[in-house]
Parts: sequence; structure tokens; C-alpha cells
Amino acid sequence: MYVITDSGKLLAYDAPTGKTLWEHSLGTVGKGSPIWADGKLYVMEVNGNIHILKPSREKCETLSKTQLIASEADGYDEIYGSPAIANGSVFFCTRDRLICVSDAEKKPGSNPIPALAAETATDNKIATLRLIPAEARITGSGSIDYQLKAYDKNGVFLKTVDFELQPQENLPVAKAEGKKLVIAGADKEYGGTVVAKAGELTATARVRYFPAGEWKWNFDGLKGTQVPPTWINAFLKLKPVVVDGETALVKSTGRGRPSAYMWIGTPDMKGYTIQADVLMREEKRRLPNIGITAHRYNLILKGNTGKLAIQSWAPHRRMAKEVKLRSDPDIWYTLKLKVEIKDDGAHVLGKAWDRSKEEPTDWTIEVVDPHPNLNGSPGLYTYALATSYFDNVIVTPAEK
Repeated sequence: MYVITDSGKLLAYDAPTGKTLWEHSLGTVGKGSPIWADGKLYVMEVNGNIHILKPSREKCETLSKTQLIASEADGYDEIYGSPAIANGSVFFCTRDRLICVSDAEKKPGSNPIPALAAETATDNKIATLRLIPAEARITGSGSIDYQLKAYDKNGVFLKTVDFELQPQENLPVAKAEGKKLVIAGADKEYGGTVVAKAGELTATARVRYFPAGEWKWNFDGLKGTQVPPTWINAFLKLKPVVVDGETALVKSTGRGRPSAYMWIGTPDMKGYTIQADVLMREEKRRLPNIGITAHRYNLILKGNTGKLAIQSWAPHRRMAKEVKLRSDPDIWYTLKLKVEIKDDGAHVLGKAWDRSKEEPTDWTIEVVDPHPNLNGSPGLYTYALATSYFDNVIVTPAEK
């Protein structure tokens, strides 16, 4: 099995065991999947590179490498998709063009597709249950309607079955009304589960509950590896620690990708304001980048360069703006971000100030995106070149 990574490496695995056979460096950013044809791999890179490779179990040999220059703008012709192969031709789809490569003198052909093994006939006995929806959320108050589907040992759907719905202890504000889970309202968030029981078999689904109005987290009471139960991608990335006499969440350095997003709301949210207190440590003469997210825009304090930035998705920025703003280690700063959707696009407004001082009246940085992100979950962002901390996270809904 061949896989290209976001960092531009081609990896070969032994499919039955998962053992890594080799790594082959291609460049910087890989997106589309490799395609196999005629004993070769055709692989594309975002920065305009097209590679034709000859792999074996022992190594990978580069047969051809071409970099495409953009035809519609400066720089390289970006590539995000995979090649396609049909009738003896290879098609490369780039940002600016569609390229076909073929040999008119060769007759295309392919090996016959082997027949699939016959499935074992079903015996109509229920082996597993699936509670639908498996993931759901409620904000303020509301309900979720469930159904329970039964499958045989081969995963073949048999029927929808009757069941008893049981909210678990981690959802104390929920109650079951027949096949419906109901939450009338609560003053804090919960992340929990419901269980459907049919005879001796059970199935579980997860529920996130968000209270109406403003959300505030100061992380008091969190210990060990605990994070707020409704947050996504925060477990083990953030951990509670005591800093300056207060509990905060720390993002430490370590192995793996240094960048991380933690999502603290729902993807359909819009018009809200998010703010958080942040602290940077200096390690090996480096500071981290730390920020907050709204509508899929980031407000990032860049400690190493002394700048405050607003940008879209960090790895491949569609829009970005920076202003000079000195930020020092071991000082708490407050970041505040708001997005207003207007006729000319998204007005992205950001502030940053020393927490020990008054909040400035004016926004520190403003940018208009003519192609607006109309919604998106509030979140936190780090680029962990050094240790960083979050505290006093607040999400304020839009004024009605």
C-alpha cells in the first residue's frame, strides 16, 4: 500500500502486516492519492510537481519529475487532486489546466478484475446493533429521535428493532421519552452517552449538550488529563495545570505535528465573539504561536516574529494580514476575535492586549474577506514551538 503524506513523503507499507517498507521524499506538500498503472506510480504535489516513480518492496526509483509553472498567475500551478487513467491515457488536473499524456502507438489494456469471494449466506440472526444518530448535539433545549438497526455477523442489515433508551450518568440533564432523548435546559455543558437496549444486546451513541447564552471556562476543578467534555481534539493535546495560582490548560511541545486545533462549539455557529487569555514560555530561544478561531478564521499571536495575524487555514492561507505587536514570554495576554458578515464580505476583527491592563477600545487588526466563511466552530489554535497556556475562554453569542 502506498500513501503520500501532507509533508511530501511517499510511504510504502506491507498491506497484510502494516510494516513500513520504505519512505521516499518527494517535496513539501502532498494531497492527492498515488495512482498505479503500467508498473509505475503517478504522484502529484501541491507545488506543481508531477512524479512518475518505479516502486518495489525494497526501494523507490524516480523515473520523471516535472514542475508546472502557473499559467494564470505567478508561481507554480497548484495540484490538489489525483491523476486519472483511462483508455491508455493519464490525465493530470491542476489548478489552471487539464493535461493528458498518452502514447498513440500503444494499445491500452488491463488485467481482469478478480471475482470477489462469495459472502456467507445470512442466517437472520442479530449479531450487532447500531444506534442512529451515533453522534448528536443539543444547544439550549431540544430533543433527538433515535432508531436502532440490527445487522448479522457479516454486517448485512436485517431490520429496525424496538428498544429501550437509557441516558447514562454522564448526561444527568437528559431523560428518555420513548425513542426520543429530551434535554429541557441546563446551566453547563455535558458530554455523555445514551444506550439502547434490545434483549441482551445494546448499542451506544454520544451526545454533546451546550447551554444557551454565553459560555465561560476557567478550568477550575479539572485534573489529570481532563478537558471540557464538549471540546473536540483537545484530549491529551491540552492538560490542566496550575499557573500563577490558577488552573489553565497547557499545550506542551513533543513529537508529531506542532500545529493543533481544538474545537469548542458547533460548526453551524456564526456571529459570536470568542476571547481567551494566553501565555507563552520561551524554550531554546523560541516562542510558540498561539491563537483563537472564529468562523474558520484564526487570530494568532506570533511570539517569534512580534506580530499579530488574521488568516484562514494556516497550512494553506487563502487570505492573511499581519500587524506588528510585541508579545513577551511569561506575560498573560488576552485575545479577542469577532466576525461580522456584511455585503462586501466577512469583516474579521481582532484584539490583543496585556491582561493586566484595560481592554483597548479599538480593534488591533481588521481585515475584510470578500469570499466569507459564513459560519464555523469557535476554537483554539497552537503552533507548539514552545509551551503555551490557555485560560478564561469565553464565547459570547451574537446580539439579537
